[in-house]
Amino acid sequence: MGAADAEPGPLARSLVAAVAAVVAVAVLAHLAVLLVFNAPRNAISARHGDTINAYVHPELSQNWKVFAPNPMRRNLDLLGRAEVRGPDGAVTTTRWRDLTAEDLDALRGSVFPSVSVEQFRQAWTDFIAHRTSEGAPLGVRGDVSERLITRLAVRRLAPEVPGGGRVVRIQLREVSRPLAPPAWQPQRNTAPTHRDFPWIEAGRP
Repeated sequence: MGAADAEPGPLARSLVAAVAAVVAVAVLAHLAVLLVFNAPRNAISARHGDTINAYVHPELSQNWKVFAPNPMRRNLDLLGRAEVRGPDGAVTTTRWRDLTAEDLDALRGSVFPSVSVEQFRQAWTDFIAHRTSEGAPLGVRGDVSERLITRLAVRRLAPEVPGGGRVVRIQLREVSRPLAPPAWQPQRNTAPTHRDFPWIEAGRP
């Protein structure tokens, strides 16, 4: 078979060119949205702010704390539990599962930790930042962050679901443990406190 026989035909070349053009346009559009999102407020962000925020958050949210760290004053643990409907239709509630402890165990001694651990932590940060004091979502960001944390929590609580069962609702609990101050500073109460968030329907898209 000669070299000429191995060359792609006009149709194949056209198809490759079309796919390359679509990918290039998608990449440019993605970069343009991120540029507008990070730029100071302008006419485009003022007019299309909701659309831009919905595209960027929460999966593409950006955190600049690495350049201006804010030292932690407390440790936060996230726990989750689920209401499960079994094959017979009966609904049971699982035990509380310490999701933060599982993440820390996965990180310790791991040379290549899973990105899912960091994804869950960022999703939780975004989730609590867009809730009312009663735990209800605030605006579009609140709804989006709720859907994301629900998907991730359902996946993490899967070991608690018996065969053939289905998660109906989830509930999250945040346990806060203030860090003890240095000996030369006034001491404060370091007893842990917890906050239970309202049940969330697991079937939301």
